[in-house]
Amino acid sequence: MRQGMFPFLLSTALLAEYREVLLREKIRKVHGLSEREIDQLLTEIATHAIVREPEAASGVPHPKDNLLWALALGAPGSALVTGDLTLARTPPPGTRVLSAKQFVETLPNP
Repeated sequence: MRQGMFPFLLSTALLAEYREVLLREKIRKVHGLSEREIDQLLTEIATHAIVREPEAASGVPHPKDNLLWALALGAPGSALVTGDLTLARTPPPGTRVLSAKQFVETLPNP
């Protein structure tokens, strides 16, 4: 994502969610990044993103997944990379859900 090696969707709300999660104390202990480093990382990611601002979607199995669901619905044939088991069991129509490991296995070797 940081190097733009594959196309990916992002919205400003999803970017804000990434930031909020990365700033959580428990998560910061794992990655060790400062707030400035987190902002720099997210800026690099956003630079290569296909930015969409989808409207709320219907048919979402769990309301907390509406943002990802709506992004995926706006890009038929896309893959949603997540560890969310609810989404994995019930992907948005016309999409597929991959774990991070499954997605990495689809990437060409460097």
